[in-house]
Amino acid sequence: VFHALELGQQSAQILATSVSEKTGQYCQPDVGRTDLERTKLGVVTYPNYYGETFDVAHVVEQFHQFNIPVLVDEAHGAPF
Repeated sequence: VFHALELGQQSAQILATSVSEKTGQYCQPDVGRTDLERTKLGVVTYPNYYGETFDVAHVVEQFHQFNIPVLVDEAHGAPF
């Protein structure tokens, strides 16, 4: 994703995320606390790199409320 941004000469805004009580790793992005005015695309990694899941449908819904398309990177979903 970051390489694609570089190739397209675009920038990214990294969202604040909640931290898992179980592993202490970053988990669900907090879309509600973010200014999405200039956002063109939401990108979410699901599950996270440690196989933890969150309510991805809710996160996608939050982006869609602002008519922002979402790409869900599920490359780490192999354990499922």
